[in-house]
Amino acid sequence: MLINKNFIESIIDHLPVGFFYTDIIGNCLYVNKKWCSISEISKQDSLGFGWLQIVHSEDINYLNNSCNTMMEEKSQENIIYRIITPSDKIKTLNVQAKYIFDEESNSEFFIGFVNDITQNVKIERTIKENSDRFELVARVGNNGIWDWDLENNSIFLSKRFKEILGYEEYEIDNNFDVWEKLVHPEDQKNKLDSLEKFKLGEILDYNQDQRYLHKNGDIIYLNCKAISIKDKNNKIIRLIGVCSDITEEINFQKTIIKAKHDAEIASKAKSDFLSVMSHEIRTPLNAIVGMVNLMIQEEHSELQNDNLNTLKFSSENLLSILNDILDFTKIEEGQINFEYVEFDIVKLAENIKKSHIILAEENNNNINLNIDSNIDSLVIGDPSRLSQIINNLVSNASKFTKNGFININISIENTKENFLDLLFVISDTGIGIEKDKIDFIFEKFTQANSDNTRKYGGTGLGLSIVKKLLELQHSKINVQSEFGKGTKFHFTLRFKISNKKIKDKNTGKLPQLNENEKKLDILLVEDNKINIIVAKKFLQKWGFIVDVAENGLISLEKLTQKKFDLILMDLQMPEMDGYTATEIIRRDDKKIPILALTASSTLEDMERAKKTGFNDFIVKPFNPDDLYNKIIDYTENNNN
Repeated sequence: MLINKNFIESIIDHLPVGFFYTDIIGNCLYVNKKWCSISEISKQDSLGFGWLQIVHSEDINYLNNSCNTMMEEKSQENIIYRIITPSDKIKTLNVQAKYIFDEESNSEFFIGFVNDITQNVKIERTIKENSDRFELVARVGNNGIWDWDLENNSIFLSKRFKEILGYEEYEIDNNFDVWEKLVHPEDQKNKLDSLEKFKLGEILDYNQDQRYLHKNGDIIYLNCKAISIKDKNNKIIRLIGVCSDITEEINFQKTIIKAKHDAEIASKAKSDFLSVMSHEIRTPLNAIVGMVNLMIQEEHSELQNDNLNTLKFSSENLLSILNDILDFTKIEEGQINFEYVEFDIVKLAENIKKSHIILAEENNNNINLNIDSNIDSLVIGDPSRLSQIINNLVSNASKFTKNGFININISIENTKENFLDLLFVISDTGIGIEKDKIDFIFEKFTQANSDNTRKYGGTGLGLSIVKKLLELQHSKINVQSEFGKGTKFHFTLRFKISNKKIKDKNTGKLPQLNENEKKLDILLVEDNKINIIVAKKFLQKWGFIVDVAENGLISLEKLTQKKFDLILMDLQMPEMDGYTATEIIRRDDKKIPILALTASSTLEDMERAKKTGFNDFIVKPFNPDDLYNKIIDYTENNNN
């Protein structure tokens, strides 16, 4: 009996599969060598060892349920579960187990054979994953596939590839020449050259958009990506590509590009229209404003002075409305630029106050101007844009205030190195703004109440322009208001401090040259007779000698006959415009100051004038003080 037992154990020990014999709770009573090899536990350590200790935690319940089934049904089961070995390896086992009840000894136990199928499971999983990926590409990606075997020059085109081009699978042979002819004739050479370079390893990434010919004659756009397969000698022996139909995307891009092009054309047409309209409106307006400014300097009766002041205010109001419309268009199209010049902020504020006195008196208002006495230097910034901002705010305050006060306060908020932060506060005792309307007043063409537009007038653009101009200068407009009591607007702007100090206050009269000063020779190039009269009167009143050329061609002739100190040049003229004339002048004379005196005010005009060779730009109707100061500045700098 002993011999038989040893003999049987010897046979079991040399089986190519694992064998175990356990009690009902899983303690090992006997295991063979293969079981020890699989579990990485020695025979000695296995005896009495509860094998459930090495079963993967996620499989314990499944295994217990299987054992319970075998006990209840006194059956055998094929069980697949995982174990974790002492070396932390996860192995998958295929176990044929059987429950046995020995009536003689009244004992229960399990026996079973164990196969390690870990490697097989990994292979199956890899095959399944690859199969799933391929299926996903074919099903979800909706892609066509081609496979080029370089060793025998054979090509395979997938069913989906042929479907994209409108063909049934049987209609196209898997032939290289056929594949080549499917490509748009203009793209064939580029495709073949790229594939050849990819085949030789000269390019590492093959990713191209190519045009193919659909069966119905349409052009189809395919995005083609490819990978290379190499042999053991690192030689490329195969190219496999995936093609996706991107025709809709390409057509959409073309639609967007066309829409953008059409929008640019429309924008340019609008810009050109505004430029022409601006020029046509500013030209007669220049004559009106200019003549009024000249007449105000003369002696008149009190009634005549009142009429002239009313005419001056109305013409300037019309100019302000025109500027608002044009400036808002520029802002929306991103065409606003800022200049950085020296200016007297005290004088600027005083001039703003003066320009609003007539309307203030009509509404029985007092305008108070308070300027920090510590502001004693010129500042560097954009005086035109600052004037526009303050004018819009004061104009608003004047319109909506009766029998009250309008205060303009300018104070130093902070100084740092060569910079000055100025706080501007414009307040009034007018009708105020309802709390729920404050957020709307900065929207274009909007006033706090629709009745205000009819009652007080205005375009509804002023505050919107103020907000946008400040935002472009990295600032913001703030407002506090109480309905029925008044409104306060305030903002802060940073300026660079000039080395020059503020001069004595201006008297308000047109400047005159001293008898000892040199009389400047000015060449005025202008085709409009009214504009010539207005400009000539101002220039002569200042003591300048003025010569007139009616277009650019005549100005070139006059420059050959006489030396001038400065040229005032219109841009749009017959025979030869100001741009062409200035380009020709600059070939021989780089120094003479040339100022554009024009009704054109677009950013394109300003930039073109600068590139052409103009020194500066003055928009009609011109401010007499601005024109005079620029003439003096440029001639003094040129003489120095």
